[in-house]
Amino acid sequence: MTIPAHAMEAAYKRGVAGIHSSVEHADDNAPGWSERAYHFMVAFAASELTPWTVERFREWAMAQGLDKPAEERAYGAVTQRALRNGVMVRVGFAPAASSNCGAKPLYAQRGVNE
Repeated sequence: MTIPAHAMEAAYKRGVAGIHSSVEHADDNAPGWSERAYHFMVAFAASELTPWTVERFREWAMAQGLDKPAEERAYGAVTQRALRNGVMVRVGFAPAASSNCGAKPLYAQRGVNE
């Protein structure tokens, strides 16, 4: 069964809207949250030699003192920014507990495990 292109486009737009809404909410609840989260992600990416999921990053960042956002989708905006800025790259997929062992992207610092 093929999913129509317009359905995929609509789903993508809903996802983008959800990410933006979540990060705005996180910044409203804790001003500057997204900027702090981004700097944590830069530091994490620079220190990791093996691929990781955002789930693993979240655990590390909260252990380092980053506030937990109301919605974990807020990490999507941070992840997208780090990808755009070349902080890290997608290198594969792995199961994640946060999605009932569904496949989630694996990331690595640029040049490592690419």
